[in-house]
Amino acid sequence: ASIERSILEKRLTIFPVKVKGHDGNYWNEFANSLANSIHHSDDAILFPMVDYTSTYNVCLVYDDVVCESNFRRLLKLHYQATFMKDLLSLKRFQFTFCLCNRDAYVIDWQLTWFTLNFSPVYDASFRAHHASRHYTFKFKLFLDELPLLEKLKITRPDLYIDLLTCRSWHDCQEDLMHLVLCSKHRTVMHQILQTYQNHLFSKLCKAGNLADMNLTPMLRKLSSLSCWIISSSNWSSYALIWVVYPEPLLIYLLTYLSADSPL
Repeated sequence: ASIERSILEKRLTIFPVKVKGHDGNYWNEFANSLANSIHHSDDAILFPMVDYTSTYNVCLVYDDVVCESNFRRLLKLHYQATFMKDLLSLKRFQFTFCLCNRDAYVIDWQLTWFTLNFSPVYDASFRAHHASRHYTFKFKLFLDELPLLEKLKITRPDLYIDLLTCRSWHDCQEDLMHLVLCSKHRTVMHQILQTYQNHLFSKLCKAGNLADMNLTPMLRKLSSLSCWIISSSNWSSYALIWVVYPEPLLIYLLTYLSADSPL
């Protein structure tokens, strides 16, 4: 209560800072030292318990509309928004700043989050633990945190030496693109790309019908491209997958590999 009065009288601005206990943070240790000095001081003034245990009514209002009336929920949402801002400030998410210019680049966030939150139907061959692996794999891929050998060699050089290679191809480095082109998954990847090709062409046909245009010659030429065939020597298929990363297409493609992948 006395701290609140001091804030009001001196018109102070308070910024909440959330830190882990005993983590060496300066402000955390400074607050602990002040609390300990007051607790053991003979001049400390005792307040009734009701003064410092009662809840304060805080209501967030914008344009005469109540946004949040629960103070604890308001702080929780504030921290979540702050953490999301810190996450998007990482180098791997620099492409999100292109959202400021709609003419240059626009990300389909609705499609992105729908893909990440997709929940397959359970059946005899697909259980809850399979769904959990799907979620884990997709978010690791989205955050560029798949434990591939080439990444582990950088993050944990004490455990992963440079001589380690792919388990299927002993002479190849295990990076993201090799995971896609690896012979162990090549057949599955071809089926997935074929499914995406059919979906893409159906969308283009609908767009052509709406525009009263015949896109059949263009679609026939597009379907004849070599990029739709997954092969270790076919760099056009490599480029097709690379240019869409980290868009939802790659997440959609590699999600189907997670059931058989040790990752």
